[in-house]
Amino acid sequence: MQINVPGAKPARALILKKISLFPLKTIEYVLFAALVLYKLYIFDQDLGFDFFLGDMVKVSLGSVLIVSCWTLLLPRYSRIVALWLLDCLLSLLIVSDVVYYRYFHDFITIPVLLQAKQVSALGDSIGSLLTWQDVAYVGDCLLLLLLIFCKRQFSVDKTDFLQRAAYAAIAAIVGFMLVFMPIKAYTDQYGTSLFENNWWNLSIFNITGLLGFHAYDIKRFADQNWFDKGKVTAADKLAIQQWFADHRQQLAEKTPLFGAAKGKNVMIVQLESFQNFMIGKTVNGEEITPNLNRLKSEMLYFSRHYTMIGQGHTSDAEFTVNTSLHPLPVGSVYVRYPHHL
Repeated sequence: MQINVPGAKPARALILKKISLFPLKTIEYVLFAALVLYKLYIFDQDLGFDFFLGDMVKVSLGSVLIVSCWTLLLPRYSRIVALWLLDCLLSLLIVSDVVYYRYFHDFITIPVLLQAKQVSALGDSIGSLLTWQDVAYVGDCLLLLLLIFCKRQFSVDKTDFLQRAAYAAIAAIVGFMLVFMPIKAYTDQYGTSLFENNWWNLSIFNITGLLGFHAYDIKRFADQNWFDKGKVTAADKLAIQQWFADHRQQLAEKTPLFGAAKGKNVMIVQLESFQNFMIGKTVNGEEITPNLNRLKSEMLYFSRHYTMIGQGHTSDAEFTVNTSLHPLPVGSVYVRYPHHL
């Protein structure tokens, strides 16, 4: 039996009509989302990724909707200004990631940003990594800026707050589902270890997209620095100290070189951007590294010392050689923990 409620169909039709008008009444928002999505597409193309592989399009669009849905709560002209500011911020983030990835093959993280004061010393290097095609990452900011100057066109907003709130809610829900469903499918199949014990930022990017990666990085930084998740307890410290004490004794007993340089001056030669295979090689009968070859015959030479650097790069190399410890996967040990002895 069907029960007809007076006014139900007209009300439903009115709601559907208002939803159908979303692209027209928020054309600047649709334009913003399309432009940012396009920039994420050319970002992937620029760095050699496949934007259409897996669920990258879904999570990228969902991330754009989530990060910008709040602007739909604003009156139309204020929304355009907010979208322009947000677009400038996202453009700066994307360009920074492009430049950083071209040199380090990694993405910028919060600990890296904490070293931003060193950027002034790298001005020439950063300039050499930029190309004229990178204008595509910031050109849309000028387009949205033109809308700001069309104040007369957008100063009258006929949508009330409840309608704007409904639009914001729709964008937020759609964005959340576009991001949540692919990540949920991945964790259901492979588990959550990738997000708990990440060792390579690109692996996170392949699942979450660029904006999603930065959201993950912010959460990771907050957990480690503000909420003390994974904090080493007194019992953990005692166990670590005991492990080193036991293994130091084992090394003294089993390794003939243990303590061989005691009481002597030790010199370590560290080369920047150098590969071990060059040592001992010749080209047309000429030695590539004649001085290092001579040093090799006069010193202890370890041919199986493999790179274990993280985002600290050169400083990480110094840290591993001098302490025999692994560096941090994110940021530089010297910058993040300068007072730890």
